[in-house]
This record gives sequence, C-alpha cells and structure tokens, in this order.
Amino acid sequence: MVVKPLTFERSSSQVDVRGPSWYTGSVMDYKDIITIEKGKRGGQPVIRGMRISVYDILQYLASGMSFEDILKDFPELTDKDIRAALQFAADREKSSLHA
Repeated sequence: MVVKPLTFERSSSQVDVRGPSWYTGSVMDYKDIITIEKGKRGGQPVIRGMRISVYDILQYLASGMSFEDILKDFPELTDKDIRAALQFAADREKSSLHA
C-alpha cells in the first residue's frame, strides 16, 4: 500500500484539504487492537497484547519504513494494526489539544 501525501486545492476564500482518494473520512475503531496492560512495555499502548507498541509503529513510519516494510519485518502485524496505531495516536494528539 502506497500512502499518498495530502493535496491542497485553493479556492478564492478557503483551503480544501483532501486526503488520498481511498480516504472516506470514517474513523476506525481500534479498541480491540490497541491495548494497555501494566505488565507490558511499562503500560504503553501496544498492538493486540503483543510487545509491539504504538510508539514503535510511529517510529518505524517516521524513519521512512513503509507499511509493507513493517509488515515484512513483523509478520504478526496486519495493515489494520498499523492503521489502528495511527488512529490511536491521532486521537491522543487531538485530545491533548483540547485539554
């Protein structure tokens, strides 16, 4: 899966920010994927009870790894797991902005 950058289209009075063509605007429910357990990774949010944290996924993506690269290195993960980590991080960021 290739992630395309956001495109910006300017009209006379507003900026229209559109995601990739496959983006529907719906938010995924990650509550069954992202778990937090005291005994795992110091209580960090992890993927499906494994020892792979949301932070790990974000670091891999930030370092330039693609979804495919991550899935190849960690075959126990799914595309949905990676998207859940991104959604969890986005929700956490959004809630910190409103605090």
